[in-house]
Amino acid sequence: MNEIEKIESNGIHGRLMANATFENFVVGSCNEFSVAACHAAVEKPGAVYNPLYIYGQTGTGKTHLLHAMANAFLAAGHKKIMIQTGELFTNDLISAIRNGTTREFSNTYRKVDVLMIDDIHYIAGKDRTQEEFFHTFNALYEMNKQIILTADRSPGDLSNLMERLRSRFGSSLISELSLPDQETRLAFIAAKTMQAGIALDDETTALLASRENHSFRWIAGALVSLQAHSELTGRVIDAAFAAEVLRNRLQGAGEEPAVQPA
Repeated sequence: MNEIEKIESNGIHGRLMANATFENFVVGSCNEFSVAACHAAVEKPGAVYNPLYIYGQTGTGKTHLLHAMANAFLAAGHKKIMIQTGELFTNDLISAIRNGTTREFSNTYRKVDVLMIDDIHYIAGKDRTQEEFFHTFNALYEMNKQIILTADRSPGDLSNLMERLRSRFGSSLISELSLPDQETRLAFIAAKTMQAGIALDDETTALLASRENHSFRWIAGALVSLQAHSELTGRVIDAAFAAEVLRNRLQGAGEEPAVQPA
């Protein structure tokens, strides 16, 4: 798992995945446009591709890219960066309403230079949260502050979203992260095995990279599982061992492992 740090004193407000960087994000045809847009936004925050809206299904790298941008903003010396999730934005608002501190809540979110919200789709259907985010969005946009959002669907496919928010999101540069293709899956496996110190033969690598519907997260979780089983049983990782350990996952049974791709 990536290290999570809270370093508000250094300019980040929120919880930062310090090990999620552009350098360890595997780029392929499935994500190269999004990566280029992220780099451009970091180089000229508020001036190009603002707002930036990145969407894709689970495990395609949205969260990694968002935190890579936050780390890059921090390295470039930018201050007042807010990185948050849609769920935590909602929870913060609920706490502020309960405690009578909504003015402080608004000031916290509207006095930043960069606002980054992961899984913004979480606020759909929550009228008070949407109302507050609408005003926060407008306040920052009018001041040319950079806004970056991620979601699991495009703005047009978000149900129970206020039309004026859908319009704001739709005015963004919208970029989709697709499932990785064969070449990108192979590159990701090579990067992860090198990082973890795992040796895989060609047959095992081909097995892990063979499924078009497998995300980065699925592959990362499969590698963690293989390494753990190998260490605990003393068996060498080969194609037969991998097929045995991962048989349920390869057959599509069960949920994807909750491992954040790095």
